[in-house]
Amino acid sequence: MKDVLRFWVFFAVMMAPVLGSASSHSISVTAYLDRETIYLDESVNLIVTVEGIATEVSGNPDLSELEDEFEIVSESTQTNIQIQNGVSNVVHNWIFGIRPNRAGTIIVPGISVGRYKTDPMQIEVKEFTGNVQKAGEDLFVEIEVTPQNPYVQSQVIFTARLFTAVDIAQGSLSDPVVSFAEVQQLGNDRRYDSKRGGRNYDVIEKRYAVFPEQSGTHEISPVEFKGVVSIYNQSTLQTQFRRERVSSEPVILQVRPKPPSYSGKTWLPASDLQMSDSWNGRLPDLEMGRPETRNISVEAIGLRAIQLSSPEYEADRSVRIYSNSPTLDTHQTSWATIAQRNEEFVFIPNEKENVTIPEFRVIWWDVDEDKQKVAVLPRITNVQLASGTDVLVSNDPANELLTPSSSEELASGLDERDPTWMLISIGMLIMWLLTLAGWYYSRRKNVASDTDDFEHKDRYTLTIRESIRDIKSACRDNDAGRVAIALLDLARLWWPERSPRNLIDLGLRVGDREFNRELQILDLKNYSNDSQDWDGEQFWNQFARIRKIVQTPMKKRRGKFFSARSERHSDDLWFEHELSTD
Repeated sequence: MKDVLRFWVFFAVMMAPVLGSASSHSISVTAYLDRETIYLDESVNLIVTVEGIATEVSGNPDLSELEDEFEIVSESTQTNIQIQNGVSNVVHNWIFGIRPNRAGTIIVPGISVGRYKTDPMQIEVKEFTGNVQKAGEDLFVEIEVTPQNPYVQSQVIFTARLFTAVDIAQGSLSDPVVSFAEVQQLGNDRRYDSKRGGRNYDVIEKRYAVFPEQSGTHEISPVEFKGVVSIYNQSTLQTQFRRERVSSEPVILQVRPKPPSYSGKTWLPASDLQMSDSWNGRLPDLEMGRPETRNISVEAIGLRAIQLSSPEYEADRSVRIYSNSPTLDTHQTSWATIAQRNEEFVFIPNEKENVTIPEFRVIWWDVDEDKQKVAVLPRITNVQLASGTDVLVSNDPANELLTPSSSEELASGLDERDPTWMLISIGMLIMWLLTLAGWYYSRRKNVASDTDDFEHKDRYTLTIRESIRDIKSACRDNDAGRVAIALLDLARLWWPERSPRNLIDLGLRVGDREFNRELQILDLKNYSNDSQDWDGEQFWNQFARIRKIVQTPMKKRRGKFFSARSERHSDDLWFEHELSTD
């Protein structure tokens, strides 16, 4: 017994630094801006999110460092709490509307929340130089197009903004129509406030990607708002309703043809394009006659996946190359269209030595710099085929870091390693195995007699069914707060690896407009702490419709090149089979 006690004391001492490190990382604090470019006198939303154990989440964001460059014009908060195994996990969101005091490139300093601080951000503030003739009216539509002289099949960003100084009871903003062009909406509608002609306005912004398919002159039809606005009459103390119909001016695009200097086989006008590759783990040992697979990924900003073609290469007689059918994917963020093409190439060496893996290249046109560029995967020469335990050798300096040049160098590298970490790893493995054995013994000793019946049940399915029952019960009671909590519990089962942080995030994951609108209404009710007039039956009807489609989410694979540039809530999801929960 004393020996066992000594062991656990020793184990606790050894694990204390690890547990302390885990505790220090139990809080996650992040911040981001919902737009990176705005006009002077416009506000931008700063979202600060704190996630962690309830007892460790405290304090409000400190915005004192923003006061020199920004004005805080609005603030709202949202808190979601989940209790698992007696531990409360809290996700707290602060949404601040901030308005810059000057034009130019402004650094938004990191936001402090207690002893944590987020990374600084950058925003571009432009002077408004457009038409201000309509400023001062109750309603008007403003259009921005970038660029107005694009190349054929390149991306044009079309932005429509509805400015309103009165309350909108109902209404809609039409989509742009362009002949001989494809139009796709980018992201969800944005809302913020702005000032035009000395008057304050609420703004609803919609962004589109337009891809003209023919060169020449093309007209983008006016964007029109039709609806009903409400105006409060102070003299009669009554609200009056008035029908409104306003539209923008048409926009003319001068679409340029493909430049004659372009030498690529496929016309690829993009803002950026990168190519990457991966073997099965890493560059493999090659054997004569044995196939090896190499995945080559091409990712581009401002293109659709259907435009991407297979990388070009010159065949070498030392190796046979076959390609499989590619997978294509087009992903829309709020700022651009992103295309990805993944293609597998099979390499079969024909010779025993001096095998050459040819260069792969994609020629494309940089629309920002207006010149041709080439993305390249370099050629790998003098590849010696593997024999026994020998490893791959390459004479290219760029590939010297892939593997050691001989088995003697590999053994030498192992001999020079510090054995300390090896001993620590072995010790930790032994302690983990002892802990696992103790847990197994305790588990067998205390298991209840009725667990055998439960082992044959699908616990995951039962948990989903329980969450859906909670949502249905709360909808019958018109209890918006209970619905929000149960809905996020269900979302954590659908997305266990990267769960939605709040209802807005959930709406972005699902990607259904009608259901997203119901989530926004539910979110507003929770903000105002008033759910008496919330229609639970209507929400349940939308939820029952969407959950027949959405059951098993699978996150789309994203390349390294875009992981840093993509926006926070821009992940597209596919949903495979339907799981019955009735």
